[in-house]
Amino acid sequence: LLDCIARNPKICPYLDIPIQHIDTDVLRAMRRRSTEDSIRAMLKKIDASARRIVLRTTVIAGFPGESAAAAEKLCAFVAEGHFARLGAFAYSREEGTVAASYSGQIRRSEKETRRDAVMRAQQPVSAAFCASRIGQTEETLIERRLRDGLYEGRTRLEAPEIDGIV
Repeated sequence: LLDCIARNPKICPYLDIPIQHIDTDVLRAMRRRSTEDSIRAMLKKIDASARRIVLRTTVIAGFPGESAAAAEKLCAFVAEGHFARLGAFAYSREEGTVAASYSGQIRRSEKETRRDAVMRAQQPVSAAFCASRIGQTEETLIERRLRDGLYEGRTRLEAPEIDGIV
């Protein structure tokens, strides 16, 4: 896929990779096949690709059994700056799911505190990404006219209805 993106300028250099967490124990509890090592190896391959690729991800804070250390590890990983865009969600217990029966359920207020900490860790990363685009000229898909001389759209680096607008 990376080679295909590198070779074809018609493919948007944007990937949404929902990693969910970085702590291997939390990932295992989530029944994810990825580990911290596999996520880091994937990111290294993307960084080494022939074309700059903008990354987005989503993570979950407060999954049952997530320790304070695992929550801090997630924040530290986010602050490393791998993802231009990131969505963080507080774990939501849903009846009928395996995780709903797990011990170690975390209080709602703590889940929200952890989610907010992840978003604070992401703020300077997103700000740096946006600042790097100032003064750049980019093709923009115009999606609607707001008024004479003012239009709204997105570049190849904004997913519709998820990311910001131009």
